[in-house]
Amino acid sequence: MSNPLDSLRRVDVEATTTSMVVRLSWWQLISLLGMLASAIFAVWIRTQDLGVQIAKLADTFESLTAYLLTRPVPPVPAEPAQQFAELCARCHGEKGQGDGMIAAYIDPAPRDLTKAAFMKTKTRERLLASVRNGVPGTSMAPWGRVLGETGSAALLDYVLDTLSKAGQSKPPTGRDVPEANPVAYSAESVARGEATFLNRCWGCHGKKADGHGPNAEDIVPRPRNLRNTPFVSSVPYPRLHESIKYGVQGTAMPAAGFDFALDDKAIGDLVNYILSLNHLGTDGSKVAAANPQPER
Repeated sequence: MSNPLDSLRRVDVEATTTSMVVRLSWWQLISLLGMLASAIFAVWIRTQDLGVQIAKLADTFESLTAYLLTRPVPPVPAEPAQQFAELCARCHGEKGQGDGMIAAYIDPAPRDLTKAAFMKTKTRERLLASVRNGVPGTSMAPWGRVLGETGSAALLDYVLDTLSKAGQSKPPTGRDVPEANPVAYSAESVARGEATFLNRCWGCHGKKADGHGPNAEDIVPRPRNLRNTPFVSSVPYPRLHESIKYGVQGTAMPAAGFDFALDDKAIGDLVNYILSLNHLGTDGSKVAAANPQPER
């Protein structure tokens, strides 16, 4: 029996309400195939025994992988604007507003790159690292492997200057953030952190800390899933502490160090509680080492 995927070529989708023809690139075709496979799997899995499910799923993805490896990889566009259209728009949207073709299927959702309040307050090094190395626990890929160092920097400049209109970043200065957790990890610290979380944080992040609190539906971007271990383990302690203490501009995350009068030790307890949810029973200074960034 021939593989139905062998008949796939470039796909044309004509919109019924406009005369626009949307041509799906090779990269977009890959994304759509993944979405289709996920949808079929969601329906099929309910009718199968677990062992049969796993075996058939493995065969399906092996066949899909083998097919995709036979497809020629298109050249990367030379200009940052074209690179964004080919590599980024399917998630972040044509205008960078986080509303790309597959954004509804991604959790956490793609970042709205037009929010100057967020983009401008992050260091260039952090933004460039996200482009170059990707973001663990999210769908953000390590595009540095495709674009290289110079190309990644040029793409970031395009986003900052054209989409977010934030210009070069100007992160806040004068913030007092400890380099390591001032509170040693312990059961007592975790218990104090849990009490603080259930008193101040669960309304947005949810009682399970999975980002599904009662207020979450009305918040864009959605509150962070604090049980996302790949993400939590990749973030250095100072960033966790700073996000809690000073909030995250361009999001609904408040400055808990001031709005809720949490001192550095209370924040340390809160971070220890978050680490416990991810089975990362260690001090915050070692968190990032648990999940190193991809090689450049």
